[in-house]
Amino acid sequence: MRYLINATSLTKPTFDTLQEQINLRFKKIEKMLSRLKTHNALFKVSVTKEGREFVLVVEVNLEEKGKNLVIREKGYDLRAIVAEASRKIKFELTKLRDKRTDKSDKVNLGELLANTL
Repeated sequence: MRYLINATSLTKPTFDTLQEQINLRFKKIEKMLSRLKTHNALFKVSVTKEGREFVLVVEVNLEEKGKNLVIREKGYDLRAIVAEASRKIKFELTKLRDKRTDKSDKVNLGELLANTL
């Protein structure tokens, strides 16, 4: 997994907090991606400030799956919005994993009928 972080409007301590939270919250996502056999995931994390609020946008590019996820969070607490964004990414990856297993569990009716005749 690769991370591109764009947070030019943040101070150094706030940027350090952002990096710390990304490393902390995205560990489970890394494990989920390894189970999905996705090794070239690219995370683009962008943080801007609108007044006193932080706006976090996380784009996840899953090259091998041909899927892009975009999560947008807004709030006053940077830690909380990073946690919420990671929760949403985990949810979307779980849906992707479930779709994948559903497709492999389906039986082709044509093959089933041919085998029974």
